[in-house]
Amino acid sequence: MASTPCGSNSVTLQPNNSVITFVPMTDPQRQDAYRKYFYRQLDKVAENTKYSEVQQALALRRLILELFERATEKDKLHFSTNFARISYAAHKFGVPNVHIYQERRFRQRRPSKLSAEELADHLTTGYRVATELTRALFGGAVPQPWV
Repeated sequence: MASTPCGSNSVTLQPNNSVITFVPMTDPQRQDAYRKYFYRQLDKVAENTKYSEVQQALALRRLILELFERATEKDKLHFSTNFARISYAAHKFGVPNVHIYQERRFRQRRPSKLSAEELADHLTTGYRVATELTRALFGGAVPQPWV
């Protein structure tokens, strides 16, 4: 049905012989798209009234891990642990040590075992860590609500 010339970014479709050219994303475009995506995800977690505070903390934990997955996906490397992926990304992107320390501390704490006051602090830390890591990994300005 479709043919792709070797070394080309175009695809010829058989029915009417129209040509569609796919242009790969440039790195700045990719960075911008991911940055916007992760801030939208942060907004969704913060605004979700159906989530309890524990569920918000777990959603932030998953979002932070996804940040590192997306930051390292172009490298095509296999990481046996999240720790290895995070360490690699931190070194590659020059993430400040304080952010990595805060991320590890956030990831290792169990929100279900925290008191209400500790959980509130834990969530504040999680939002701050996610914001700082998004900025460190994908650049650009932090949107006003997250400053």
